[in-house]
Amino acid sequence: MKKMIFLMILLTMGFSQYPWDEWGDYRILMILPQDKNTGNETEITLDWSASYFYRVILNNDTELAFKGGVIGEELRLFLIQDTNGNRIVTWPASCKFPGGMTPVLTTTANAVDIFTFVYDGIYYYCIGYTADVK
Repeated sequence: MKKMIFLMILLTMGFSQYPWDEWGDYRILMILPQDKNTGNETEITLDWSASYFYRVILNNDTELAFKGGVIGEELRLFLIQDTNGNRIVTWPASCKFPGGMTPVLTTTANAVDIFTFVYDGIYYYCIGYTADVK
């Protein structure tokens, strides 16, 4: 209980960048999303050891790279189209999708698609995909 109360105090004070292993079983950063805006970049790397949850605003067609996955953990990825839309993503070879079919993103302006992955030490398996969340 003391760890949880201390954890909540740290989060409310903005201390969200501590390494998760210092807190035993608690993963502080899984609560707070890491925001990425592709800006002028066409390639971005998502470091899953820094967060379980990324929100990526797509300003360009973007090639994703994943690193830092922990075996057995679920990872959440929100892909958000910018105000223009029509952005596409190139997935890393380490991503596997049901039936081997890469999902087609919703390309309308400001559309949100949500993905859930599980890492097995080699691949990031997509176990959930929700398109065009409103």
